Amino acid sequence: MSQENIEIARRAWEAANRRPRPDFATVNALFHPQHELVAVTDPLEGRTRHGAQGFREWLEEIDASFEIWSTRLERVGAIDDGRALVVWWGAFSGQAEVPSGSVTSPHGSPSAGSTWRQTSPG
Repeated sequence: MSQENIEIARRAWEAANRRPRPDFATVNALFHPQHELVAVTDPLEGRTRHGAQGFREWLEEIDASFEIWSTRLERVGAIDDGRALVVWWGAFSGQAEVPSGSVTSPHGSPSAGSTWRQTSPG
């Protein structure tokens, strides 16, 4: 993958994570229409998200579930000639409800590399 394409992936991530609101014009211009987003809780639910609709759903769920959250780009690299991997950290404060129970980060720990406690309802 060319350095130019890695930079496009970096710009796309930065636009999607701009605060207080994402730069949707840049997101729509740079993201593949059916890009895949796998959120930290998605494997618990057996799903992934695709395209702009998937990103909007994720953003709405995060905003509704966490009082405070932020992200930080760690690195962008090539998977192969046509795909990039974007590695990022997220700090979340609050509690997120998922169908199988809840995932809690009591100290706003980064989502990657941290310990999350999963509890089942009832």
